[in-house]
Amino acid sequence: MIKKIVQLCLIVVVTTAHAQVDYDFSASSGSYVPLSSPIAVSLVAANSPSKTILDESFANDIPFGFVFQYNGENYSKIHLNSNGFASLGEGFVASSTVNPLYSQNELRSAAGFKGVIRPIIAPFWDDLQFSAATDLSYKTEGIAPNRVFKVQWSNMIWQSGGAAISFQIKISETTNVIEFCYANNAATGGANKSASIGISSREIPSLNYDELKENFISLSNSSSLP
Repeated sequence: MIKKIVQLCLIVVVTTAHAQVDYDFSASSGSYVPLSSPIAVSLVAANSPSKTILDESFANDIPFGFVFQYNGENYSKIHLNSNGFASLGEGFVASSTVNPLYSQNELRSAAGFKGVIRPIIAPFWDDLQFSAATDLSYKTEGIAPNRVFKVQWSNMIWQSGGAAISFQIKISETTNVIEFCYANNAATGGANKSASIGISSREIPSLNYDELKENFISLSNSSSLP
């Protein structure tokens, strides 16, 4: 869980696990650079007409432009959610009758019963909403074999109120490094605001604690040394 946003870059280095998540992790401070001329995604409302695309929405099948290896599996596309996370599994689904509960952040056991398809990459997963429909965007930069796919959530707001926040995912070709980058927003969120930050494996774990803890990695804070 995170209580305060700092100007931070979190780096996850891929290994070759499958059922478990086995990654190296490091953190560093630097300048947050907004994407230049990114592509705004076409949002689909997740629970229309009860909720709008600014409230609950997603964009499926966004191409990396290269093959990305995550936890021993190859992927060429990603699915993005308004609630500050992404999926590498099957795409998100819309429903006019049932809320798929994409806002219910749960890296430990996220699965179909919450409307979420693993594996999950979550830079800032909570019940968020957009300030504008163009606030979720992406861009692939660089030259093969060193391209970087970048996703940007801009000016995101907690449903319960609070200042806007901006953050990014960066996924690197060949090295398969994942970076979570955050803008240093003053007074972000206010009191008692939190979010889940981390990654999960593809497999749906049982309720056994030892198995659960091996199927996801989550940060406990957003200090300079998380």
